[in-house]
Amino acid sequence: MPTPLLPRQPTQAGDVALDAVVLGDGPLTVVFANGMGSPLEEWALVAPTVAQSCRVVCYDRRPAPPGGPLPTHDAAQMAADLRHLLDALRVTGPLVLVGHSWGGVVVRRFAVDHADDVAGMVFVDATHENIKGMVPTRATTALYGFSQLFLQVGLIRRRLLRSLGFGRLGPVESTIVDNLPWPAMSRTSRAEYGGTGPSCQELARIAPDLPHVPTRILLAGGRGLTAKLGAKQLAGIRTVWQSAAAGVSEATVQSVPDSGHYIPLDQPQAVIDAIDDVVSRVSVA
Repeated sequence: MPTPLLPRQPTQAGDVALDAVVLGDGPLTVVFANGMGSPLEEWALVAPTVAQSCRVVCYDRRPAPPGGPLPTHDAAQMAADLRHLLDALRVTGPLVLVGHSWGGVVVRRFAVDHADDVAGMVFVDATHENIKGMVPTRATTALYGFSQLFLQVGLIRRRLLRSLGFGRLGPVESTIVDNLPWPAMSRTSRAEYGGTGPSCQELARIAPDLPHVPTRILLAGGRGLTAKLGAKQLAGIRTVWQSAAAGVSEATVQSVPDSGHYIPLDQPQAVIDAIDDVVSRVSVA
């Protein structure tokens, strides 16, 4: 079988083993944080190019136990796991953190706890606590748990992943994604979803402002008919992020045309360009 673009290696990070990928070399390390329920292969069209000039780290977050009561995974724990992973990989700052969707909250929390290591940030259609509907209710929690059942049905899962953009991956990465332990990943996703409310509330309390480092914020512009049907929602999300960036002179907000939520798959060059821009503005001693 050909070598995958992102070769996974189990790495002991504190009390848990995480699948991680390290590519490239350079004075800066770019760390990619996945969206909730997404595998590290979501960066397969972005990370190898970035690795031509920087060291790159991709990883999957702490899995939920395979059985028993479902734990709650909050952003503070995820940020601590990332610190343990980087320590195990002997990766130190300066870091450029790239967070997609829920990964945006994870990297923001990491930046709170390890501010001296963070030299730049890229948010890719990232979650923000002020976006309407971010704090789950009983109804949305039940609905989310029900939706995760569909990911365990091969045909439905493949169609859903293609609709999200995973169909743009090559055959090697597509096979890897298809063979991932989706029932276990579903439990992990539900464990993370259970932590979204407390994590957002804590982040709003302890770090409502973005760090004053070079920052790019990419937002989905929508695709086809969805761009029109979801125009009001997209505008609301843009308003939230523009407000968040208003007090940070180093931050810019950009809507990416013809992109859904998975910008790294729909428009990977936009993500590469944003990372390159942040890297170019980071001073390395």
